[in-house]
Amino acid sequence: MKLGKRALYGVVAVAIASLLVLVVAIVGLLEDPSSGVEPAPDFTATDYKGTTFSLSDFAGNVTVLHITQLENPLCIECEDNMIGQIEELSDLAAIEDTNISIVTLNIRKNPYSEEGWKIAEEYYGLNISWLWVEEFEPFPASSQYIGYWMLDGGFVNPTIILIDGNQDVVAVRHVYCIGKGAIDGTQTAEVLIEDSSSILSGEWDATLGGGVSSAGMSAGGMFLLGIVTAFSPCSLALLIAMVSYIGSMRARQKESADGADGLATSLTIGIWFTLGMASVFFMIGLLVAYVGRFLEMSSIFYLISGTVLILVGINAVHPLSVLLARLREFLGGRPAIAASCQTSIDKDAGDGKARLLTKLSHMSPALAGLSLGVLFSVGWAPCALSLVFPVIVLTLTQEYTLLMGGLMLFVFGLGHGVVIIPFCAATGEAKDRMSRKYAGAGRRIQLIFGLAVIAIGVIFALRYVDFRLW
Repeated sequence: MKLGKRALYGVVAVAIASLLVLVVAIVGLLEDPSSGVEPAPDFTATDYKGTTFSLSDFAGNVTVLHITQLENPLCIECEDNMIGQIEELSDLAAIEDTNISIVTLNIRKNPYSEEGWKIAEEYYGLNISWLWVEEFEPFPASSQYIGYWMLDGGFVNPTIILIDGNQDVVAVRHVYCIGKGAIDGTQTAEVLIEDSSSILSGEWDATLGGGVSSAGMSAGGMFLLGIVTAFSPCSLALLIAMVSYIGSMRARQKESADGADGLATSLTIGIWFTLGMASVFFMIGLLVAYVGRFLEMSSIFYLISGTVLILVGINAVHPLSVLLARLREFLGGRPAIAASCQTSIDKDAGDGKARLLTKLSHMSPALAGLSLGVLFSVGWAPCALSLVFPVIVLTLTQEYTLLMGGLMLFVFGLGHGVVIIPFCAATGEAKDRMSRKYAGAGRRIQLIFGLAVIAIGVIFALRYVDFRLW
């Protein structure tokens, strides 16, 4: 049975559409645009009096989650707002029958400092009568709320988070942000009581709650970024190796290039190859998000990242290895020979692996494609560092949770691998025409990508002098 062009394009479209549906599903997991609330991560902690509790214990009440950093050396810049907010919470805690629970998470980076509650009582004469937790690295409770107490790379000290009876975050008050000054200002006891009453009565408008963080860069943007980076020389080498494997597999199985069975097998391998590649990026995303939880974004971080991004962008426009080789030659040295992406890929796709993958393809095309995607991603990663680094920097600055960071990079991997699927289905002359068009488009997109990365690098570096576009 042979498939016509329309049928072939239809099958490819269905395959790509299936992955797009997966992306949409992941977007749904990451953020719900129809809702102004977000689930509050539950945690269990022990306060300074030895009381162990969980956030879920306060379901039915409004919880005022107070995140601050009161320790020595004291943050002089935010001292007034930090102490002023504690004073207001002390007044709030003294009022009875408010249906309000107060929890303070005091982030401690100096383990040798006095406890924050003791500083508040002994130095400022405040009465800490509510649950006060001293949080040390790895900050098991406060790290789950990093998207709320970080703002544009600055620590919001203090932060007030309002959690309703259903354990949803309905509002965030950025009291004072280091490097920016007062944002929402100190939240008085009266204001917190009014807000809590509105939340409990159901009159609270969650869309006007203020400060509820979003997912930052959208999953759709990550998917498109994955597609754009697929049009690079490194990825082109990956594509050629992948197409060669599909072609040799068909030949070994003696299947017609236009046969329905061969097409189905090729598409299965292509789809699972993409999923295998995305799974590797998922693991990278988890690691990046984990590091980002403890990496305090400072002006120096943006300067270094911006500089590296500019170099990465220049390398995308014109390989730095070529520029360095010409410079060495100009200075009278021996020109360096740039390492080939194809060498790394060919090594990973050696005879031993090819035989193993052939056996897997007989057993299960899906398993073969998944294994191939993982192997190619691991072997391809060092060569594609210039492509992945901008994505890693963007992920770091979005302050994602672990799961969200992994899912975002997973979506990026899907976008990077989805381009391969049409090539797996195409045959003969169609594949050659597609390869030529792919290579031509890749050169133009690579140039645009490089210029865009340079622009982002400049914007990041300008944050060092407090010039921000977002």
